[in-house]
Amino acid sequence: MPVLERLDKFSILEAAEIAAQFGLSNRLTKAFGWQVGPEYDQLFR
Repeated sequence: MPVLERLDKFSILEAAEIAAQFGLSNRLTKAFGWQVGPEYDQLFR
């Protein structure tokens, strides 16, 4: 059974909202010229 068949509509909409918020935060970060701290940049690398 594919994953999308197991997800209900609420879960799909919630994932889309989170992705949209993440995209917005990335655009704002770039627009304001903010830099990520080195400790955050090294967390999962």
